[in-house]
Amino acid sequence: MIDRSRIDGAYLLLKRFKGRLKQFDQALEKLHDSKASREEFSTLTLSLDKHRAESIFKDMKKLYENALA
Repeated sequence: MIDRSRIDGAYLLLKRFKGRLKQFDQALEKLHDSKASREEFSTLTLSLDKHRAESIFKDMKKLYENALA
């Protein structure tokens, strides 16, 4: 157990939090790199007709419902 009242304990806690922040930064960077750009999204919306969009929505809804089950 870490004694948080001592300088050594505080240093260890700060080191642990620094590692967690680094992991958080890496996760945000991956998310940013893998997201679609606005241009790609607007091209996708222009390429979809109403029936195709409804079909995609229904498929996504089924996947979501199955994931919850």
